Formats: sequence, C-alpha cells, structure tokens
Amino acid sequence: MSARILPQLRVHRDEVIACRRCEGVVGPSVIGPAMTSRIYALGQAPGPHEASKGRPFAHTAGKTLFSWTARIGVDEARYRERVYMAAVARCFPGKGKSGSKGDRLPSADEIERCRPFIAREIALLRPELVIPIGRLAIAEVLGPFEKLEDVVGTTTRARFHDREVDVIPLPHPSGLSAWPKIEPGKTLLARALELLAAHPTWRGTFKE
Repeated sequence: MSARILPQLRVHRDEVIACRRCEGVVGPSVIGPAMTSRIYALGQAPGPHEASKGRPFAHTAGKTLFSWTARIGVDEARYRERVYMAAVARCFPGKGKSGSKGDRLPSADEIERCRPFIAREIALLRPELVIPIGRLAIAEVLGPFEKLEDVVGTTTRARFHDREVDVIPLPHPSGLSAWPKIEPGKTLLARALELLAAHPTWRGTFKE
C-alpha cells in the first residue's frame, strides 16, 4: 500500500501546507509527515506553538497526550512513527475572547473548509481505528453528543467519510481541562486507554 499511497499523501501534505482559505486564522497550516497507518488520530486544531515546530501536538497538550499513551506502552516517538495525526482545523484559530485563557474554537466555516482534507485522508489511508481527541473532534466523527461521559471509555462502530471504522474517543489533553483528572473522567480515560491497548489494529501497529 505504501508505494502507491505515499506519493499521493505527499502531494496532499503540500496542498494542506499551502492552504490559505481562512482569513481569521493564524497560519501556516500544520500537518504531520506523509505516512501510511491504519490508525487515524483526529485532534481539534493546532495551538500557538505547533506551526513553528511543524507538527501536531508539539507542546503542552502533546506532552499530556503522550503521557497517556505511555501508560499503555507507546511513547511519543513510536506514536508519531505509526499513527497518522490530523486535526479538524489545520491552522491555529487564534486566542479566545478577551479574558479567556483558552484558544478560540474553529468556526463552522473554518471546519467546513478543512473537511475535504479529512475526507481525502480517510479515502487514501482507509483506516480501521479512528481516535478523536477532544469534544470538537469527537463530534466531527460521531456527531453531536451531550457529555464526555457518554462517549469516552467506549468503542463505537461508525461510518466516517464512507468508511466503516472503530472509534475510541479520548478527552482533550489541554491543561485547562480538569475532566481527565477527576471522576468520572479519570476512570473513563483509563478505560479508553485499555480499549486502545486491546484493539487489534493498535496491537498490530505496535507489535514488536
């Protein structure tokens, strides 16, 4: 598969980096390396530091995310080598409103403009396991939901861009979110990680 798909993924990556469709964001676009994987991880959007480092989850949230995967035996280097990392929005949306500590959520229009990138990645990679990280990404994959408690700690079979996939959501690893650190989030995060570790695609991807 790699020999046929990699050239297309490289062209796709160049197109994402060159994208200037949205005026209200802080570029450039962020995308990981062109690589094939049966695991597709979907985050929310880059933070203010990812663009300068040229890779997703390159700052504080990434450290938290990779501390989670380390709990099931996968460190940052191995994760980056074997998991395709994407995002609902590919540019930093900017800071939130005055007085807000967090980043601005991408607008519906910004999400819609990035959606064809996701569709193309799914069509090329044909993943078996999708890991949406955070509320925005979970809703993009599974549709609207009320509480993280309803989705984190579960495996759902879903149709995502015309592809049947298993979906195991994770909460957002932002330092501003206390949800993964308190109950029931703490227990549900542990359950989600157990589901990942037991999933055949995860096991096959990270077998030695």
